[in-house]
Amino acid sequence: MGAQTFEIQFGRGLDRASGHLAAAPETMRDLRNVYVRDTRLEIRKGAVRTATVGDTITGVFPFITEQAGVLTALEGSSLRVYLVDGFGQGSPPLFLGDWGTLPEGAHKPPRTLGAEAGNRVFIAHDEIHIGKRLPTVIYQPFQSDTFVTLRQDLGGGEVDVKFRGVAKHLEYIVGWGFGNIDDQDRQEIVRISLPGLIDETGEVRFLPEHYWIVGTRGDPVVRCIPLGIDEPALLAFKSAETYLLFGYDQTNFGIRLIDSRHGLASSRLAVSYDGMVFFWSLEGPRVFDGPGASKELAIPLDLRAPPPSSLVQSGAIEDGWAEYVPERRAIRFVFGPLKYVLHLWNPTRPEWSYEEGLDEFCGGIIFGGGTPVFGPPSGAPSLHDVVDIETTSVRLIIEHSGAEGNEVLEVWLRPSGGEWFRFTPEMVRLPGPQSVQVTDLQPGTSYDVAVRYRRGPHFTPGYENDPDTWPSYEAGAFVTTMDAPVIQQATWERMSASSERILVTVSPVYNDVDLELLSGGVVVGTAPAPHSGPVTIAHVDPAGEQLHTYTARHRTAAKEGDESAPVSRWAGPDAPTLTEIIPQGVCVYTVRWTSASGSLYTEIEDDYPNSSFALRGTADPGQGEIQVAHGEAIDDCAGLGGEMIPVGVRIRHRQDSFGVSDYSQYAVDVTSLELCNACSFNGGGGGGGDDDPPPVLPPEDT
Repeated sequence: MGAQTFEIQFGRGLDRASGHLAAAPETMRDLRNVYVRDTRLEIRKGAVRTATVGDTITGVFPFITEQAGVLTALEGSSLRVYLVDGFGQGSPPLFLGDWGTLPEGAHKPPRTLGAEAGNRVFIAHDEIHIGKRLPTVIYQPFQSDTFVTLRQDLGGGEVDVKFRGVAKHLEYIVGWGFGNIDDQDRQEIVRISLPGLIDETGEVRFLPEHYWIVGTRGDPVVRCIPLGIDEPALLAFKSAETYLLFGYDQTNFGIRLIDSRHGLASSRLAVSYDGMVFFWSLEGPRVFDGPGASKELAIPLDLRAPPPSSLVQSGAIEDGWAEYVPERRAIRFVFGPLKYVLHLWNPTRPEWSYEEGLDEFCGGIIFGGGTPVFGPPSGAPSLHDVVDIETTSVRLIIEHSGAEGNEVLEVWLRPSGGEWFRFTPEMVRLPGPQSVQVTDLQPGTSYDVAVRYRRGPHFTPGYENDPDTWPSYEAGAFVTTMDAPVIQQATWERMSASSERILVTVSPVYNDVDLELLSGGVVVGTAPAPHSGPVTIAHVDPAGEQLHTYTARHRTAAKEGDESAPVSRWAGPDAPTLTEIIPQGVCVYTVRWTSASGSLYTEIEDDYPNSSFALRGTADPGQGEIQVAHGEAIDDCAGLGGEMIPVGVRIRHRQDSFGVSDYSQYAVDVTSLELCNACSFNGGGGGGGDDDPPPVLPPEDT
């Protein structure tokens, strides 16, 4: 048999060095089934069958988290969802769930749109008739229910949400074409989820009031797709106009019309590349390269192929779709067996080619990586250690055994008395040990821990069910810490002739955790949760007229929290503040003070002349000074035959209530006063003697 030959009609021959066909630009008109780069052509590779799913595959959506792809397929009248590996090894697709039965009269094959966000894949049925549209579904392999229908309360009650399409934007998922339970057919509405998708319960959440109204009511939004890199926005296509949805949170979201002539010919005919959006309008291919109006693609679509207008007339555009081929830097616009390919090796000079071949209904990129193993894992992880234990977080050290590196590591935790929950999984990182930072824990709580491997929807044998049964289960693996509360103040009061108490005001850190008050390391009072602001805890009948030092802490059944800074309080009334001692000669002085309360008596003592304190006078409530005389008001100590000596002075308050006297701490001054030791009263060396009563003298005018 002779050598096989090819007729080269469009160029100058074969470049033996590169394997490409070199062509003169002026001859490039019949560019079928080739890829174009810098006037060089490469024949398009063929396709290889790797798996068969149903009658018609209607959607291919990447799931980068699992290095896998999610497929929707029509089997008879049933729409089903499958998982396929991302390595192209021909592994049998794994059935995830039945989406539903395609209603009579719905477009067939059905168009489906999907988006990955938050370790989930959202899939919507792109059917214009709301009564023939299936509800939006979610594949969420890291949740207990892996395949669920999206149900939300969007106003008026919970309902199965029937978006026409979904897209990821920033940290949100958006969906369009659905109102609420009472007004479902709202084709012009675009709804947006909570940031991060989920609420405090871990469920996907759309709030009723978070939506845009795009253009005229009843004119459907066909597709939403992100635009831009530096300032991301979202394009909302209609069939003959395009809107820009801008902003990054509910405080600055907005909308404006940016192209009043051009929209999207069909929902799947748009694709993002390098911050731009390439799309096929009713007039042909165009591009949005910024937040302004779209532009016609620079190179005319000058090919020996059906013109764009014929696609609209033939109806082929309705099921058209677009994809970006990374290894070729090419965008394919596919209309069944006809494909228009835009080559972007040089974005400033895009080039077109044209393909004929298989009748393709959908396509997409599935990202693989690592070793192509798809099936149940055989290894088992174990908890090696728990470190960096804080109030709401810990770091788990996981040992790997039998892992191959393409498994997902699942960490399950259970608080004491609570239910198991799964922390956000992550990919296995070999060789290990692997550090897993666990957050959003409850302070002062004991946690059980169990870990396992997962690959796709499969688990290591023996790890499929309740974590209590897994070999890796560790009861009471760690207890989180608790921060210390703050003592704000402490006051004393007498309750009766036989009872008194100290009231300590504490600001809790955790309103749902009990408080304890300690003195000398012993619990003297408690305040059970819940709290709402500062809490007052009573120490009943402390030892009277003593100084008591307090700390406070939180306590749970599993943990005693850190203790607060200490605060001390005297078991009695507050002390006065001694402000001034004024000598008046060598035997008389005046004491001045500030009272802690206007209802307290003030007692004055000094240690004249022999360093033993004795009561020298009592001031009535409200009085702020008193004069003490140890002799005549004279200025010459030598004339008395004595010498000056230091005298200590102290004062305290006295409270009389319930027939009981309670005393404050002393305010003491032992440095400010000197008197003559030969004064005549109170034991001085003068003629008065110890038996002479001290005179009552009015205070001097000052």
